[in-house]
Amino acid sequence: MGENADKSPIHEAMRRRMRRGAARLEKGVARQVRAFVEGERDADGFFGGRGNRRDAYYTVFGMMAAEALGIRRKRLRWREGEWEGLDFVHTVAWSRLREWHAPFWRQGRTRNALRRETADYYATRTDAAFPQGDRRSPYAQFLYASRLQELGAHYRPEALRHDAGNLTATVAAVLLECAPPNGAECLRSFQSLEGGFANRRPEALRHAEPDLLSTALALFALDVLGERPRHSPEAFIGNCLTEHGGFAATDATTDTVADVEYTAYALLAIGCL
Repeated sequence: MGENADKSPIHEAMRRRMRRGAARLEKGVARQVRAFVEGERDADGFFGGRGNRRDAYYTVFGMMAAEALGIRRKRLRWREGEWEGLDFVHTVAWSRLREWHAPFWRQGRTRNALRRETADYYATRTDAAFPQGDRRSPYAQFLYASRLQELGAHYRPEALRHDAGNLTATVAAVLLECAPPNGAECLRSFQSLEGGFANRRPEALRHAEPDLLSTALALFALDVLGERPRHSPEAFIGNCLTEHGGFAATDATTDTVADVEYTAYALLAIGCL
């Protein structure tokens, strides 16, 4: 990374930009988004996805969005055994929730235990538990490295498989400092003329199918590098805001279903502008 790059822990850098994004919302929009996020939280403090069933993964995004918007954190309550037998994505999410849930005087001990649990899960589970059925996939490597980083450990993939035609893989390579020198230009190549980014590089920009998740990740990776996109993504991000106050995956005229994950990604994207 260059001299202007942000070298702080990945998750910390994301949360900081989400807070910046929330602060940039117009007052009326901020009230709508805040009401949406508060309405998605259940009585036990958990958030659900589009099926409304509470989910550790969506709860992480819901809590990050709530933090950015200044919504008071609610103490989590769960049933014994409720979060057992999870895949790696949800195990990492549940690990984060347990860390955030721990009282401050036990956080050091909790983090040590979670670090051991995360490393043990990665080392002992079959590939079926990991994204794309492969612990060596870029997304799995990104999750593992970023979570250990949060817990005070260091892990850098020896050889991250970089698929230059996949935005998620490119973002992972950039953030884990495994990308080729032209990482920023590679990221820019996924952007459409309208400003949004697509997960797969289109054969022609006019055929791009941008989504908010890809747009937020690309903007975040570029911002970490101290770089800017080719085209302004503001209009695309704004068009993803639904009448319910949350953000949808794509243009709200075609995708009217909002959730806390995409709302958190919207705050991240806005914070990177």
